Amino acid sequence: GRINLALGWDPYFGDRSRLLAARRAEQLFRKANEPLMLAQALGHAGRAASRYRDAGEAIACFDEALSILRPHGPTKLLALLLLSQATAHKHAGDVAVARSYALEGQTVAASLGDIQTLDMCGIQLASIAYEADELEEAIAIAHESLERCRGAPFMRNHFVAAQWLAGFLLLSGGIEAGRAAA
Repeated sequence: GRINLALGWDPYFGDRSRLLAARRAEQLFRKANEPLMLAQALGHAGRAASRYRDAGEAIACFDEALSILRPHGPTKLLALLLLSQATAHKHAGDVAVARSYALEGQTVAASLGDIQTLDMCGIQLASIAYEADELEEAIAIAHESLERCRGAPFMRNHFVAAQWLAGFLLLSGGIEAGRAAA
């Protein structure tokens, strides 16, 4: 199960080539009655299954994983799966639900001192605002996220926040500000 779990890890959403291994891990952890590992396998399957505007399978995986994890209280895995569920709902076009999951993930991450996930939730909230046609809000959130990421040791988050901010500024007509952010 653990080998399939590792093979099923999709660091980005939508690598369906990882889905078979994640589903195999899911089967093995169900059989072994390992609920926390099952939740992790479901999270991997959800990430691998997610495709832009076709997120139904991913949402179902994340729903089950969250139902397993919530009774255990706040954990980093719970925060990450809330963030993943937010992303899946954003991909499905349901920005209100996406926003609520991202905010909940942010709350859980903050309660744990999980700066990396906290920052990722902030970045996702900027993206969700953009999807909701709230460009000025997206810019404000991306700017705030970038400032928060500057002091953190996670370069990926810093890069993604700068990327989103630059893109949003360019879309708003702020060519020089967008160039500076880029």
